[in-house]
Amino acid sequence: MKRAILLLVLLSAVSLLQVSCDTRAQLDAQINNLRQQLAQVEHQGARVCTPHEFAAAEANLEFAREEWTEREYIACQDHLVLATTNLKTSQRWLSNCVETTPPDRDHDGVPDYLDQCPDTPGPAENHGCPWPDRDHDGVPDNVDRCPDEPGPAENQGCPPDRDHDGVPDAVDQCPDEPGPAENHGCPKKLTETDHIRVTDNAILLKQQINFANNSSVIPPESDPILDDVVKVLKENKTWRIAVEGHTDTRGGRKKNMRLSQQRAESVRQYLVSHGIEAERLTSQGFGPDRPIASNNTNEGRAKNRRTEFRIVSR
Repeated sequence: MKRAILLLVLLSAVSLLQVSCDTRAQLDAQINNLRQQLAQVEHQGARVCTPHEFAAAEANLEFAREEWTEREYIACQDHLVLATTNLKTSQRWLSNCVETTPPDRDHDGVPDYLDQCPDTPGPAENHGCPWPDRDHDGVPDNVDRCPDEPGPAENQGCPPDRDHDGVPDAVDQCPDEPGPAENHGCPKKLTETDHIRVTDNAILLKQQINFANNSSVIPPESDPILDDVVKVLKENKTWRIAVEGHTDTRGGRKKNMRLSQQRAESVRQYLVSHGIEAERLTSQGFGPDRPIASNNTNEGRAKNRRTEFRIVSR
C-alpha cells in the first residue's frame, strides 16, 4: 500500500513538472510573439497615434518577461492579457490615425520623440545629434584620432606627421626622422660607448689609438674605437669634424709635426672609407705643441700622444 502511494506521488510530481515546463515554453512563445507585433505597430506609428495604449502594452510586456524569469507564471499570464488587450486597441485605432509616421523635424530619420536634437540632423547612433568636433577641424570626434588637436581629414583629424612617429610636425624637431616624443620627435643619438663619449664640442676617446712607434698605420685593435666614431657621425649627418694629431716631445719637433699630420690624415681616411663624407672632415697635426700633461714622465708622454675629434659645427 505504501509503495502504491509513493508511486502515485512521484507520478503526480512528474506530471506537474511537465505541465510547468510546457507552461514556461508557451508563455515564452507568447512574449516573443507580442514583442514582434509591438515592433510592427511601432513602425506604423503607434507610438505617436496611440501613445497611451502602446506604452501600456509595452510596459505590461516588460512586466510579463520579468515574471517569466522569476517563474511567476500566473502573474506573467495576467500581464500578457493586459499587453494583448492594449495592443489590439492600438491596432484598431491605428487604422484611423492620419499621422502614421512619427514627426521628424530635422529629417534625419530619427523620430522627434527619440531625437535628442530634433532641430539639428544627426545619426541615430548619436541619438539624432551631430557628432561634436572639439578641435573645430571639420573631422567629427567619433572618427577624429586627435579630437583635441586640429588636423586634416586625410590624416584622420591629426596634425601632419611626415615621419609617422606620433609627434606632430609642428613640435617635431626632426620631422623627417622618426623619434620618441620624450626626445622631441628625434631619434635617440649615440652619446657613449665602451670606447667614446660625446660632449658638446668633441668626441672623446676613452682609450687612444696606439700607433706603432714612428708609424701612421692604424692597428687593427683600434678599429672598434673608430667604428664607434663612424656611428656617431652617421647619426649626426650635419656635424663637421676636425681630426687632430698630437705627439710627445721625443724625436724632434719637425719630425713630430710630420708624424702627427700623417696620423691625423690616416684616421680621416679611415672614416671616409667607412662612409663619412670627406668634405665633413679635416685633419691637422700639432706635433708636441699642445701637450695636456708633462713630457718628463712616461705617463705624461703617453697622454700627450693622442688623436682628438673636435666638433667644428653641428
